[in-house]
Amino acid sequence: MNRLIKRKQSQLYRHYGNSVRLISYVLIFLLGTLFSSPALSDDHKASPEYKLKAALLYKLTKFVEWPAALVSNAEEPFNLCILGDNVFAEALEPLTQRKVREQAIKLHFFNRSNRINQHCHLLFITDSKRAFLGNILSNINKVGCLTISDINNFAEDGGVIELTRGEKKIGFKINLEEAKLANLSLAAPLLELSTVINNPNEEAQK
Repeated sequence: MNRLIKRKQSQLYRHYGNSVRLISYVLIFLLGTLFSSPALSDDHKASPEYKLKAALLYKLTKFVEWPAALVSNAEEPFNLCILGDNVFAEALEPLTQRKVREQAIKLHFFNRSNRINQHCHLLFITDSKRAFLGNILSNINKVGCLTISDINNFAEDGGVIELTRGEKKIGFKINLEEAKLANLSLAAPLLELSTVINNPNEEAQK
């Protein structure tokens, strides 16, 4: 049994290896920039932090499986949505030349959650919406929606992936129960890089 588990892990790392290494390099590089850069520069370009986080959003899609019905039609876009202040500025634009599975990425920006007028495959909620987070997560359609934010305690409050930061470190916190409720499957290599909370499998074993 142990050999079977190790073989499966080896197969996963061969499949996701390049993305795992790139995510690791991004996190290491962030250590030198997070604490020396403002949230936005004076000319309203993205800070180094958010340029790297923009790349990270795309890389995270390689570790997530969406319901087949939402990603199987190549003629439909992959909707990447930003809710709140556009802290990414122009940094997300290169992603419009990329695809998730066979779907071209399309960017959407919203100031208010009640103006979200289509399904978001990925929804990043910026810090400007911190005060409204509970209401936002209670009212959006979470099915097939990967919610991500760098708001403190985002995962505990019902988001799927929180980009965490502390003294000289950055990482991921994942609410596995919320991922399951959203009908999203997260790859094992991502989970191993992350702090996982609300794991239904662990609860079932108690």
